[in-house]
Amino acid sequence: MCKDHKNLNIIILVAGRGSRLENVTKDPKCLLKIHGRTLIDRTLDQLSNYEKQINKIIFVTGYKSEKIKTQISKHKLSSYCDFIVNPDYELGSIISLNLTKNHINNHNIIMDGDVFCESSITSLIFNSKNENLILIDPKSKNSGEEILVGASTKKILSIKRGLTGEFKNFGESIGFMKLNRRSIQKLFEIIEKNISLNLKNIGYEDLLDELVKLVDIGFVSIEGKKWIEIDFPKDYEDAKNLILNK
Repeated sequence: MCKDHKNLNIIILVAGRGSRLENVTKDPKCLLKIHGRTLIDRTLDQLSNYEKQINKIIFVTGYKSEKIKTQISKHKLSSYCDFIVNPDYELGSIISLNLTKNHINNHNIIMDGDVFCESSITSLIFNSKNENLILIDPKSKNSGEEILVGASTKKILSIKRGLTGEFKNFGESIGFMKLNRRSIQKLFEIIEKNISLNLKNIGYEDLLDELVKLVDIGFVSIEGKKWIEIDFPKDYEDAKNLILNK
């Protein structure tokens, strides 16, 4: 749990075009409606339960950024929201995340904006006393696309796509992560090193394996809880058919 009052910044990455969903929508993925409410509104609804802890919510937009801003302006948390536009949104998410390096706080939560989940999942990251953690689902697939996490009893040992091996705990990252100031600064150092090598077309998740070798990052299992990352039309159909617990 973040004890420092108003010392928590939330970074939500919503810059991408979501081209694999172009037959479903021409809008950003975060504006997809499920049960009559957009993904981004659902995320803000869940964050509103922790309003007293939040200093700022930073959205990194890109594709059709004005549409996203217009939607968020209608939400009761809109006064907490700042926007950074990534003109290179067709590149990897390391560019989007790097744009937030001057907007960090003592505690920081990074969220992918295309995740549909029950509110009890969000509560896990807010209520944990661990300052550095990643939420994982032990019921994971390994198609080569998922970000897989191998951990000991308490800390993550490796995190990468296609990860295999024997670990005490194993699962898929759901795209929600909490980092303290020192740890997120280390992540930005890794990002900037990759950008300087012109390695720009990768996701920030692909750099986390290097980060866990430098700082201790824990994990919290969301076992039994419902969530979907919406990347493909089938994901969207599955999300619309998913009944979430509160």
